Amino acid sequence: MVQAKDMVYLLIKQIPTYIDEKIREQKYPVMGSYMNGLLAKECEAYNYLLNVIYISLRNTLKALEGTAVLNETLESVSGSVLNGEIPEAWLKYSYPIECSLSDYLDNLKRRVDFFKLWVKTERFVK
Repeated sequence: MVQAKDMVYLLIKQIPTYIDEKIREQKYPVMGSYMNGLLAKECEAYNYLLNVIYISLRNTLKALEGTAVLNETLESVSGSVLNGEIPEAWLKYSYPIECSLSDYLDNLKRRVDFFKLWVKTERFVK
């Protein structure tokens, strides 16, 4: 049986990396156009969500290892992870979606990769 600690550790490894805001700002200054402003807001929102996910999983892992206090929020994250559900703490900052945790992480990765590719290639990708 998979333990919560092992599951949380695996999820931490699956979280996409942040969208590079410095490169995005250099290539797409907010004052340049409406689309640049939209891109900036979306990148900021996804980076914030990734940060929320990472911090909650890291803190949950610490609590499960006994190096931090397991509070109600972290216990909820741990329970959701074990049940294959998206933690409520993440949904507060996430886009609307109803699916399993694994499908959510796959979807999040595709969304983040879309914006990373846009920033990298300097063009909107359909």
